[in-house]
Amino acid sequence: TVLSVDLAYTDVRAIGVVALTGAGAGPLSVTVHDVPGAGAPAVDGLAAWLDDTAGQCRARVLCLDGPSAWKSPASELAHARRSERVLHTPGKTGCAPDGVKPRGYLGFTRFSIALFEALIARGWRLPHDAAARAAPRTVCETFPTAACRRLGLP
Repeated sequence: TVLSVDLAYTDVRAIGVVALTGAGAGPLSVTVHDVPGAGAPAVDGLAAWLDDTAGQCRARVLCLDGPSAWKSPASELAHARRSERVLHTPGKTGCAPDGVKPRGYLGFTRFSIALFEALIARGWRLPHDAAARAAPRTVCETFPTAACRRLGLP
């Protein structure tokens, strides 16, 4: 089972969460989960709810549609992470603490990175983390728009 999150930071009602369950080439089961509450989500509260929901669904993978980290200052790219350049993302996550383009993405970017940090503090591991191989739970960054573009979907 994979828990997939379309992240939003201004109102919890705008956050989309689905559990995708399937085995092999068989049918895929999709269950929608509503994040409780209203108003701007708190990082720690959302991390706790995602952690609990993943546990209830027996999800071992958590996919978040938001940046997981700031761009490395050592990168040869001036304003974006390599993944953002390759996938042509609308927002570019530059160097911390505020190197985001366009400027309107700053709040979302800070929220997303803080959420990744809160989930890691709860025992989730990033895919490239050596400990992830032994950890039962992996959190990863996704950009579903790239898949839709590649598949020719609107």
